[in-house]
Amino acid sequence: MGNTALELRSQLPGVDHLNNIAGDVQALIVQNSVYLTDASYKPLDTLANGQIGRVEIDMRLKGAYPQVKKVLASLLASHEGLSLDSLSIRRNRSTDAIQEIELRLSLYYKTQA
Repeated sequence: MGNTALELRSQLPGVDHLNNIAGDVQALIVQNSVYLTDASYKPLDTLANGQIGRVEIDMRLKGAYPQVKKVLASLLASHEGLSLDSLSIRRNRSTDAIQEIELRLSLYYKTQA
């Protein structure tokens, strides 16, 4: 494993940090009047010779765009190793204030190896 991968790994949380993210999601959606309609996660293959793990997190939210943006910005700013992979926004009519938002996030973490 190269120096860059070692430096990155040293900045990453452990996999148990996933629980902190789940707790923050709950608190942030309540604070911002956003609804979590579905959430799931799945572990993916490790990187850097097994030194870095990745968990994919899928969430569906309902709410006004500014509030959802606050939730997402806060999550990304306060969790090392968390990245936004995709974002999809839908609304039934252009006049609807409430949108359905699908997020795919990844949590990169240091493995026990």
